[in-house]
Amino acid sequence: MLKFGLIWTLLWGLCLSGYTQDVPVIELFPVEVIAEGNLEVYSNFEKKQRESKVKVFTSIALVTGFTNPKSKTIQVEGLELYFDTAEDQEGQGFFVQPVILQAVAGKPGEHLLRIEEEYLVSSSLGGKLFFDLSAKGLLLAPGQEVFLGIKYIRTLGGGETSYFNSKLVYGKFKTSTYLLACLDCVPQLVAGPGKKGIALKYGLAFSVKDE
Repeated sequence: MLKFGLIWTLLWGLCLSGYTQDVPVIELFPVEVIAEGNLEVYSNFEKKQRESKVKVFTSIALVTGFTNPKSKTIQVEGLELYFDTAEDQEGQGFFVQPVILQAVAGKPGEHLLRIEEEYLVSSSLGGKLFFDLSAKGLLLAPGQEVFLGIKYIRTLGGGETSYFNSKLVYGKFKTSTYLLACLDCVPQLVAGPGKKGIALKYGLAFSVKDE
């Protein structure tokens, strides 16, 4: 498994008050991803771009398009996303899942990667979270388009707030951003491609496969 110099804790079968289903839970800790060796990082934003936040409610997924920019197959190693904790959410924990979907005619399709684990996010992460996906073996062909993002599941301990603030960036994008209430639901367009686009702020860590 590829290591990113992070310390992370894997808690299996964590049982929470008011939640009866046993699922693997990974508690996220701060991570600094450094592109070196065969590891590269693609970011869909620049420092000068304007940002905002959007409320993602329970079981809603927010996804933005990504296209493999390489002429070779790449393996997805990790997904970096950004969030903003509201004042009334300080000290709370949130359960989320990364989402990676197939692209069908420019829209989100079925799951390309099914993730059973839930990830525990806290305000101590400083607004940035990283999902280590290096063990998933997800390969993307040259030019292959997917939709990636995040799904908010619930607040730890049944907190009062029932939403998760994800970060968006404004700028020129070739891909679209969608909201999905469920896999079989019709994707709801948030913003299409163009000079005045909106996208989920993300970074994708990957390695290029030798062919």
